[in-house]
Amino acid sequence: MRHVAVSSGLQESEIRPSTLMSEFKRLSIEESKTYFLDPGEVEEIDCPACGSRLNSKVFEKHGFSYLLCADCKSIYVSPRPTDEALAHYYSESKASRYRVDHLARNTAQARHRHQIAANANWMGRIVDESTQSTSKSYTDIGTTLPQLFEEMASFDLFDALTTFEPVSPLDSVYSDLKVNVAESRPSEQTAVSSFEKLEHQFSPYDYLVSVKDMLSDEGIFFFTTRTVSGFDLQVLG
Repeated sequence: MRHVAVSSGLQESEIRPSTLMSEFKRLSIEESKTYFLDPGEVEEIDCPACGSRLNSKVFEKHGFSYLLCADCKSIYVSPRPTDEALAHYYSESKASRYRVDHLARNTAQARHRHQIAANANWMGRIVDESTQSTSKSYTDIGTTLPQLFEEMASFDLFDALTTFEPVSPLDSVYSDLKVNVAESRPSEQTAVSSFEKLEHQFSPYDYLVSVKDMLSDEGIFFFTTRTVSGFDLQVLG
């Protein structure tokens, strides 16, 4: 595994302005009470990191119980919303729409400068150094900002660029960028990326397995994810 440190002078407020984040958080908390109210929409799980069934409850927040794994010390939510309940929430909730229409769009320029360009450079360099195939393909899962593909195309590395399950399926935008909008999960990809998606999955393990099936033998998976401690959750929300 290769670790790459990227510094771009990013200020948190540039991509997560306090006013927009406050409204997004308010909507998220409010809607979680309605979308996940039915007992059939949540499911108890073992530790998603190591599979242990040994745990203890450490705290509760916004109606969700947080458990501490006795073996690996991971903190996780259980019961948690099922895959189907999460998919419904992300596709239909006001909070998800607000994230796209306001949070993502209003910070697009800063995200492009500090995140998208840095992520693209990270991926392009490693793919160029580490893969041997003459025909290369790239897929981004859950694309939030199509500008990512502008950066990836600029390297002239890939014969095919694809978005799978984009947050906003703007077909005309992707068509202008010569990006395929996949209706089913692509396979034999040289590179696949997923930015800040892993932490939103019911089962991170199953998600990683599904990504593995998208890769060629020499394929590389690039991802970023947000992690926090129980202290962060309790004090900062």
